[in-house]
Amino acid sequence: MVLKKSTTADEINAVLEKEAKKPQNKFLLGIAPKNSSSHDVIGNPVRDLVNTNATKVVAGDFAHVESYYDNEWGYTIGLATLAATLGKKILQNKAAIAKVVK
Repeated sequence: MVLKKSTTADEINAVLEKEAKKPQNKFLLGIAPKNSSSHDVIGNPVRDLVNTNATKVVAGDFAHVESYYDNEWGYTIGLATLAATLGKKILQNKAAIAKVVK
């Protein structure tokens, strides 16, 4: 990706690591263990695991970031998270939903 300002791989990784720690990103973004490969993330529920060892910046503003995911398991966790969130919203708004359905 081409960035708006010059940066370093360490700065990019620091931002990604900070974002990965936020509760709202629990199953969305993570940091892959050092020296891991895509095979090592099979069964991991996080949808996007950044390989910080592979982050590169060329000419200060062109960044390359690699990430891994387990296509089937990550998708399944995403669907389960969505279903749980929708279920909570429905339970919180039962009366409003009942009026609309009638």
